[in-house]
Amino acid sequence: MRMPDDMPIPQLKGDEGYKYLGTELRTGWANGEGQTEMRERCVADCKRVIWIIGNLPHLTGEQIRRNMALALSGIIGYYGRSTVITWEDCQSIEQVRASALNAKGYSVGIPRLQIYDVKERGGMGMEHAYTYACLLYTSDAADDLLCVD
Repeated sequence: MRMPDDMPIPQLKGDEGYKYLGTELRTGWANGEGQTEMRERCVADCKRVIWIIGNLPHLTGEQIRRNMALALSGIIGYYGRSTVITWEDCQSIEQVRASALNAKGYSVGIPRLQIYDVKERGGMGMEHAYTYACLLYTSDAADDLLCVD
């Protein structure tokens, strides 16, 4: 392949990888598993940070909510620009959030209404991890529409 000025475009071969929007990707489709490693890293980072925040002493419920929101939006925002974050990934992150809140003394139960419901009804006002994953998709789609010639 060549550029319009006849300069050759470098091609990746074999096991070479490249970084796209901060995410290391392998060449080709890789049998549909090209993003698995980055998704797993995103989920592991989210779980680790959520657990740490949930177990910090002396935080109020509002401070926990805000810190978890910032952590999830930052981590999912970074990886999700080029890696699909699935519903199952987000559910596993939310299980760690519920466990951390239980360890902190909050009784979140099932369904997890206390976590996500508004404060006026006794909830904590948190947003599901999938909210951040969906926001990335919709903002990227809107950006694509705005950039159409």
